[in-house]
Amino acid sequence: MKQATGATRITTAIRAANDEGRAALIPFATAGYPDADTSYEVAVAMIASRGGNLRAVQTVPWYTLSAGLVGLIIVGTISYTVPRLGLSKAFTIIVASQFLVASILDHYGLIGAAVRPMDLSRLVGMALLVVGVWLSVR
Repeated sequence: MKQATGATRITTAIRAANDEGRAALIPFATAGYPDADTSYEVAVAMIASRGGNLRAVQTVPWYTLSAGLVGLIIVGTISYTVPRLGLSKAFTIIVASQFLVASILDHYGLIGAAVRPMDLSRLVGMALLVVGVWLSVR
């Protein structure tokens, strides 16, 4: 028995969701991967499912539409830093950066986060995080 390809599994999932009246989301499709024929199958499957419920995109918060760009930035950052710093150092910096950005988002209540004001214990925690990163990468 032939193993299902990625496009076949995607087509099956989209059709099943469509038959059940559910939306199916594919955040991105990589053109040409793993080959041109598979990319074509994925595109046809997306078109055949009538794009799912694309009208629902108007109800989605604006910042969720940046997920592809943010993912691209993260993958690009990993691709750039890992060969130069090594896995441990690169991921230590990346994860610590995510914690620091999340604290800022919480403090101001940005992108739908509940407001969690910065207090002394959080500031101390962030300072310890920065010191820990410095100790790890020096």
